[in-house]
Amino acid sequence: MRFPKRIKHRGRVLATIYGKSKSYPAYRVAWTVAGKRLMKAFNHYGEAKRHADKLVKDLAKGSQVTALTPGQARDALAAFERLQTFYQSSGRRVSLLAGISEYCEAAGKLNGRTLGEAVDGYLSTVASVKRKDINEAVEEFIGANEPRTLSTNGERAQLSAKYAYNREIQLRRFAATFPNTGVCDLGKEHLDAFIMSLGQSASKSRNRRRAVSAKSRNHHRAAVRQFLQWAVRKDYLPATHRLGEADNEPGAREHCRSRLLHAERITRFAQRG
Repeated sequence: MRFPKRIKHRGRVLATIYGKSKSYPAYRVAWTVAGKRLMKAFNHYGEAKRHADKLVKDLAKGSQVTALTPGQARDALAAFERLQTFYQSSGRRVSLLAGISEYCEAAGKLNGRTLGEAVDGYLSTVASVKRKDINEAVEEFIGANEPRTLSTNGERAQLSAKYAYNREIQLRRFAATFPNTGVCDLGKEHLDAFIMSLGQSASKSRNRRRAVSAKSRNHHRAAVRQFLQWAVRKDYLPATHRLGEADNEPGAREHCRSRLLHAERITRFAQRG
């Protein structure tokens, strides 16, 4: 038998069988698909011929399966089986392309961390957060602190009633700025927008002044910070939130430390009654 033997389909040569040689003691079937030359070896001519006959039929149909190496074909079949198992357990159908695309997109954002590590981190933080509307959460916070404004057995109240009243105004103003918003949906841009909006907000305080001064803004910042800390304890906000980095208004960086210390001193003084 002469080699190479060209295998045709409807007059077109689509594969070639090469005989054994001293340098390569096996029959080889070679073909080209998508501009890539592929080859597979067989110990017996009959095996090579059967493979070549089936191959040319697939090539004539335009099948891209023939572009896969045996190892790639095994991986693809295993991947399809894994996707089928996922469908049976979850009811969700995912194509092989969609699964690989989503994995690659996620892995590209993890800077070397595995997808499993990212999922474990998510489940330990964000996934445990309870969704709570910000208006409902603020009212719950206010209600939880109300008993602290009352004196018992003639002792001084833990929280100044006047301070609590002013904080209620500040937090309700904060909540009213973001209707139909969950606490867990809050981002740094929300806090930035709130602080910037204080100059335009109609005052509800007794002196009717707008909250434009640095002092007034500090009071609002302190109230919001206390609310956010409480929200973390209630699992309404993940402990890993970065809302404390918000409100980078012009000039704030130079005075941020002194303003926060000033606000904390005022808060402690007000709580002493």
